[in-house]
Amino acid sequence: NMPESSNEYPDATAWRRLLALIYDALIVVAILIFAGATGLGVAVALYGEQAVTEGGVLNENPVYFAWLLFCWFYYYFYCWSKTGQTLAMKTWRMQLITLDESPIEMHQALIRFFTGFLGLGNITALLPSRWTLHDALSKTRVVVLPKQAKRDEV
Repeated sequence: NMPESSNEYPDATAWRRLLALIYDALIVVAILIFAGATGLGVAVALYGEQAVTEGGVLNENPVYFAWLLFCWFYYYFYCWSKTGQTLAMKTWRMQLITLDESPIEMHQALIRFFTGFLGLGNITALLPSRWTLHDALSKTRVVVLPKQAKRDEV
C-alpha cells in the first residue's frame, strides 16, 4: 500500500534502517549461498574437477562475481519495484517511495544499491534531515508506515 503522498509519513530513522539492514543482510547471505552453489554447479558441469580445485575457474572469476552481484541486486530491485519493501522493510514497517510517487525505475535502484553499498550510505541518516546519500541521488525516500489496526478492532 503506497502512501497517498510522499509527505504523509515520516522518514525512517537511522536505527530503524540499521535494523532492517541487518535483517536483510541475513536474507542476502542465504541468497548468495544459493547463487554460489548454483554457480559452482554450473562450473563443475562445464569444467569438471578443475572448478573446485585451488586456483580453479571460479577463483577470482569476474563472471562468477557478476552473477553473485546480480543476485544480490535483484533481491532489492524485485522487492522495491513490486511493493517498495524488502522483507526486512515489511517487518520494520518501512517503504521505499520515489519523490514523484511513481514505481522505482532500474536506474534509481542501481543508484540506491551502489551508493548505499553495504549500508554505508545510511550513515547520513544520522543527520537531522534523515535523508541518506542514496535517497538524495536516486530521488527516493524511506518512510515509516503506521501500525495496522488489529483485526478485532476493525
